[in-house]
Amino acid sequence: MEKGMRAGFSTGYPGLDNTVQYFAEQNLITIASTQPYLASLLATNIFSDAVFRQELYGSYFLPKGNRGRFDDRLTRCSLGLRLDSEGRAKLSPPDEKRLRDYTRARLRMEGRELNIAHASRLEDFEYYMESSLADSDLVVVDSIQNFDFAPTGEQYGWSGYDDEDGGPTRADQIALTSRTLKQTAAHLRSTVMVTVPLNLDGSDDSAEGLLAYDFLLRDSDVVFEVEPTGGTRVNVRVQKNRWGPDKTNVPMEHHEAICQLYDPTPARSDSGRWPQY
Repeated sequence: MEKGMRAGFSTGYPGLDNTVQYFAEQNLITIASTQPYLASLLATNIFSDAVFRQELYGSYFLPKGNRGRFDDRLTRCSLGLRLDSEGRAKLSPPDEKRLRDYTRARLRMEGRELNIAHASRLEDFEYYMESSLADSDLVVVDSIQNFDFAPTGEQYGWSGYDDEDGGPTRADQIALTSRTLKQTAAHLRSTVMVTVPLNLDGSDDSAEGLLAYDFLLRDSDVVFEVEPTGGTRVNVRVQKNRWGPDKTNVPMEHHEAICQLYDPTPARSDSGRWPQY
């Protein structure tokens, strides 16, 4: 399948689809949570469904050092298998076959339908934008608070909110990044999804996530807030929806062992929630 053959695609979650209908091209989507892992988990589940079930082209950008954890999470949520720390478990023969088929599919898809890369600077992202990203229907930038978006040769940490020398502050960087991501969605005619922490505890670190969230809230077309509500229950709130109703809640279940967020909302069709290899 070639990029651009669909005007939009499913979120993979019936409850979210009922509200946002689908992810449209040129849209910027933000997923925020006071527990950043949950934001990343929802993004990974949406990415898995888009790439493996809906057969879209996807690119996923990670801060440096997170590739191993991401690969494990993507495998678990895509297959619904309980794997050990080395990616194996006591699997039945059919599940062993599904894992082998999935692994072969991953290898075959990487570099074309599936791109997973590290990007630590805005310049890295812009480089990929002109190359491998060009075919992507869905681009995910995970944990944007961990990226350094200062120009090459310059270092401005999260604390640089008021630069005494008149140079760019961290707020300037985040504002530029938010605008760049929105422009990227328009330029690529793709959906760009970003995850960001939403810390409200009053600590020094909380300003970092809130600052990024405020800029992304302004520029995004759709904003999801993911929060635990007790036990395995998780609530996904559609905080902003430029194309329809917002301030709606979609309850889900967190299945930690298989890295899935499960939406019990009845689907509109009998198609499976997860790919069958």
